[in-house]
Amino acid sequence: MYAYDWLVAVSTTDEAEQVRINFDTKSLFYNGRPIIVGNTYMAPVAYVHQDHARIVTLDGLIAFKGDPYVEIARLYDRFKRSIPSPCDQTMNENFMAYSGALLTDHERHTGIPRIAARLQLEGFILLASCAGILQWRNPMQPVWQGVDPDLILRRKWIV
Repeated sequence: MYAYDWLVAVSTTDEAEQVRINFDTKSLFYNGRPIIVGNTYMAPVAYVHQDHARIVTLDGLIAFKGDPYVEIARLYDRFKRSIPSPCDQTMNENFMAYSGALLTDHERHTGIPRIAARLQLEGFILLASCAGILQWRNPMQPVWQGVDPDLILRRKWIV
C-alpha cells in the first residue's frame, strides 16, 4: 500500500483528525508519530479501519501517472465544494473552501467531508512533491495559481 492510498483510506474515518500534514517540513504525522519526514518513510502505520486495528507497511509514497497539476486542480475543486463540519472554517492555513451556505443542494448531497477532501489534496501535494512526481514549473515564480484563482501553490511546498 502506498502512503497516499493509506491517507485516502484514513481520510474517510474518524481517524482523519489524527493526521497532520506540514508543507514546510514536508512531513506527515499520525497520532503524533512521524510517518513521513521529507521523502523518508519513518515507520509502519497502525490505525483503526472499520473497527479493526491494522498495521500497514507502506510500499512507497505515491503511484501516479498523469499531470499532477491537473490532479491538484481536481482535488482542490473537490475540497472547495466539500461539506464542512460545524467546527470547520472556510479557510484552513493553506486553502480556501466554500462555506456550507454557498454549497448547492447537489454539492451537499454528493460532496465528501471537508477533512477528507483536505487530507487528500494536501496529501497528494506533499507526497507527489516528495516522490519527485510534482516539479515546480517556473523557478522564477514564488507561487503557482491554478485556473481557479483561489488555488495557489507556494514554491517552498514543492522544491
